[in-house]
Amino acid sequence: KGRRNKFIVATKVRPIMESGDVTAARERIHEALEGSLRRLQTDYIDIHQLHSFPHQDTTAAVMEEYVKLQEQGKVRHVAISATDPERIRELKGVGDLVAIMFGQNLMTPRNDAAFELAAQLNLGTVILSSLHQGVLAGQWFGRVPDIGPDDKRYKGFTSPQAIEALEVLKELEFLTAGGRTMAQVAFRYLIDMPGVTSILTGALRPEQIEENVGALETPPLTAEETKRALAITAEATKVWKG
Repeated sequence: KGRRNKFIVATKVRPIMESGDVTAARERIHEALEGSLRRLQTDYIDIHQLHSFPHQDTTAAVMEEYVKLQEQGKVRHVAISATDPERIRELKGVGDLVAIMFGQNLMTPRNDAAFELAAQLNLGTVILSSLHQGVLAGQWFGRVPDIGPDDKRYKGFTSPQAIEALEVLKELEFLTAGGRTMAQVAFRYLIDMPGVTSILTGALRPEQIEENVGALETPPLTAEETKRALAITAEATKVWKG
């Protein structure tokens, strides 16, 4: 409170995808926004992101609803967590769209198609899965992840293939020489990737936020470090997939 203008607040809404009901589609956007404003105790959202594409028959109505919300000052910009070129162009053609969100990290090949689409349409990019669901933070390298059966990652992260892959990923620890953490390395890799606008980092504790921000002061990976790191993650991914 009292510092709202120093922050950019972004949140998401899952639009109605199963029905072409225009009224319901508009209401979903409106109700989700009002709920966020109430919970966050603010009177506007800087970037309201669609979690996916709305039903084809409601696309125009959804974007028109956003125009109204922008005129009211409740939403500044609209973005979407999706990269389908045809639907992205459709959305941008009927309303404001400033960014697309998609996954990218040290363990995934560069999504050239998404970055090219963003460049063509002058869209920002919001990168999710920057730590590959926590793997690239390094705390599980060379050991069994200490997560319980109630964690959605449990089955995939504790399989024999996953344990073997985490053993391979332990080789990435060469990147932490000089005091930088694996998380900082993972973020720095994305910070320096052409076409990246912003990165979702995630944190459970205040000290993790401080660590994440420290990536901005972390030296970029050298070409040699990047080549070696990508070879390691490619091998680990191959092992993980079996």
